[in-house]
Amino acid sequence: MTVKDLVSLYCKERGITQTALAQQIEVSKQSLHTTLSRDNGMSMRLSTFIKWLDKMDYQIVIEPINEGEEVLLDGEDDSFLFEGV
Repeated sequence: MTVKDLVSLYCKERGITQTALAQQIEVSKQSLHTTLSRDNGMSMRLSTFIKWLDKMDYQIVIEPINEGEEVLLDGEDDSFLFEGV
């Protein structure tokens, strides 16, 4: 799924327009359109995407293909978890 697909799905599920979404995530309608037009939104900065997702009540969860724990990619510094490892 691309960022553009996610935005379309989000708007459809909530019955809102992209203009309403732009207001919700605090960007201009033009900025949202421009971002989604570039490589279906896939070339946007990760930090910006995380901010958008937070305002949409979504999050990125990284799940290992084989084994291991899933982790939340939220832009917060969790380096303390790895001290002494």
